[in-house]
Amino acid sequence: MSDSIKTIAILGGTGDLGGGLARQWSRAGYTIVIGSRTLEKGQEAAAALLTEFPDLNVTGLDNPAAAEQADLVVLTVPFAHQLSTLDSVKHALIGKVLIDVTVPLVPPKVGTVQMPASGSAGQQAQDHLGEDVFVVSAFQNVGAMHLQEDHSIACDVLVTGNKRAARDTVITLIEALGLKGEERVLEIGTGSGYQTAIIAELARQVFTIERLNNLSRKAQKILEGLNYMKIVFKMFDGTYGWPDQAPFDAILITASAREIPESLIKQLGDGGRLVAPTGEADKQKLVLLTKSGDRVSRRDLCDCKFVPLIGKYGWSQ
Repeated sequence: MSDSIKTIAILGGTGDLGGGLARQWSRAGYTIVIGSRTLEKGQEAAAALLTEFPDLNVTGLDNPAAAEQADLVVLTVPFAHQLSTLDSVKHALIGKVLIDVTVPLVPPKVGTVQMPASGSAGQQAQDHLGEDVFVVSAFQNVGAMHLQEDHSIACDVLVTGNKRAARDTVITLIEALGLKGEERVLEIGTGSGYQTAIIAELARQVFTIERLNNLSRKAQKILEGLNYMKIVFKMFDGTYGWPDQAPFDAILITASAREIPESLIKQLGDGGRLVAPTGEADKQKLVLLTKSGDRVSRRDLCDCKFVPLIGKYGWSQ
């Protein structure tokens, strides 16, 4: 659980999706406040959850009071009520992360997404609230019925937003929902160690390689000082990988090569996933490789631009 997030307010938590998120996050250790247009409806929704699941840490309030109490706020109302709900809690959201789960469905065509002029419901929320609120859009593809059951939820969640720190917070919450497993991860390119720390929060163990000694030493000093003990550091040419620790469940490469080094693909375990930028200096794709037996499948995720991967099997310096 993220140390900075203790209490989550779910506005519109009287619905199925909000109730499902409340159940899952409460069981992950968070304090949940169900928000509604009235205090009575918020309390009724919380009481209904507690009747079915007495072990939950859930209370109910009206939307403004719920947002005021929370460290992080989730909006799960219908699109027609998005802006009016945000107006009622705007001041309580300043300096906080808002997860917007809104899908732009407008009656009578509720089976078809109708994009707002801003391009998305999340962007509309960000424009409406201003830069003092950190809007992240997520969870639109997760079925409410699955959140209300006790089985593991085997799906990916698309998380979008302008602020990296806000996205990272949401990814931590996704982990709390049980959407990620424990893995041994190889990271190529430690850098400042910021991303290494995020991976360490989500994985069982991280092996990270940095070719620049000063960066590696500084990151190691900072992370060990923060008591990150699941990270193993190495100063070396990352394009070689870490053969004596292979195979890895996941490999993350934080610099771009024309082609992903075969030396790294070979160190991916069966069922493992490798994410890396690849392409020319001015035109790159972020790609996902998935290994199944001797077969490696590739999926392009998005356009991107990363620094070059320097090393024997990458770009020359």
